Amino acid sequence: MIDTLSTAIYSSRVLGGHRIDPASLRLDDVQACIARGSPLDKMLTSFLGEQHVTVFIRSEIESILLAEQSKWRRPTSFSELFTPTEAQELSRHLIDLLGTLPWDYKFTIQMPGLGPNALSRVDGIIDLSSCTQLITGATLRDHTDHRVAAADLMHDTPAELFDRRVYAQIKVAGYVSRDLQSDSFLRATEQFYSLVGLFLAFNVVDAKNAWLYGTSGVTRISTVRSGGDQVLLHFTSDLDVHYQGFFNELGYSEEFLGKIDSEDRLSIILERIRSALSSGVASRLQSAARWFLDSHTGNNAQVKFVQVVIAFEILLGDEKMSKDTGIGTLMANRCAYMIGNDARDREKIINDMQMGYRIRGRIVHAGASILTHDEKLTFSRMQELCALVIKHEVHAMTSASP
Repeated sequence: MIDTLSTAIYSSRVLGGHRIDPASLRLDDVQACIARGSPLDKMLTSFLGEQHVTVFIRSEIESILLAEQSKWRRPTSFSELFTPTEAQELSRHLIDLLGTLPWDYKFTIQMPGLGPNALSRVDGIIDLSSCTQLITGATLRDHTDHRVAAADLMHDTPAELFDRRVYAQIKVAGYVSRDLQSDSFLRATEQFYSLVGLFLAFNVVDAKNAWLYGTSGVTRISTVRSGGDQVLLHFTSDLDVHYQGFFNELGYSEEFLGKIDSEDRLSIILERIRSALSSGVASRLQSAARWFLDSHTGNNAQVKFVQVVIAFEILLGDEKMSKDTGIGTLMANRCAYMIGNDARDREKIINDMQMGYRIRGRIVHAGASILTHDEKLTFSRMQELCALVIKHEVHAMTSASP
């Protein structure tokens, strides 16, 4: 594999006399060296997901400085500037790097809508799982372990304002490529979106009140790679634009604005979420919370309707039973008997859910392009019911934990 990669490097192109152009690398033969299902293939899949090893090579080779930069130098073939031995050494270095995976990363993202008192009772930091915590800007700036992330995210933000914000910090072991499409980066953002979805379900945040930024602002993601006590790499990227507008509109719930100083309700909710995320079936809850969040974002009402139905099916679905009873009937009855308070309440929930499934069928099977006013009201009701089911599941997981 080292020889095959060396050949590809020697045939590549160099930009400005100092960096290999990743697009010029021909790596099909390198990928062919890794047999599908081999131990190496399985090891790399656990770090890179479905991405080729070639993604790692192109991404890492971009950061390697071959010589002093000469910005006026035209693109030149590697073989005109360097020897086959140097190509071999570079190839060996990249393969050695590959052998050091997984790498440890810490992703820090501002949590939308959380007010300055959100973490006051837990000294500015709370662990929600073994890999996820909430932390205030003040704590980020005060602790050596977090200062790189704080510097990445502050920019021109006044320290006083930065200190009052709350951030999610997510740890992932794996690999982050420069195109930010690697499995590790996507897993981190998935966990973040799931957390926001849980906060939405519990009304910790909502979209009815203007947040700190109003309807503008850019949420940045700090990615820090560490090795031992040393920061090896850090960079910032922007939140997916699909979510940015909605995040700017998220507000701190009126309910908690009025009650947080007199009750410990937010602390109780955070503790319940922490217990749920630590349970053995948290992945199903997190997946549903992500789809629930997606049902609030974007401008396509039909897509959002389908997304909230998907969240229900993750939470309540049973493929075998749905074939026997029909998915709509199954979802309606399970939802009603899970969260209904009495017979009348359950009957209303069943009717509302069945209406929701009829609308979902009209969208998916008939290609409905516009929702009527009544259908939009049903959509809001479906979101309301989904939030109640998510809360029920979190409470159930908390009760079941030792």
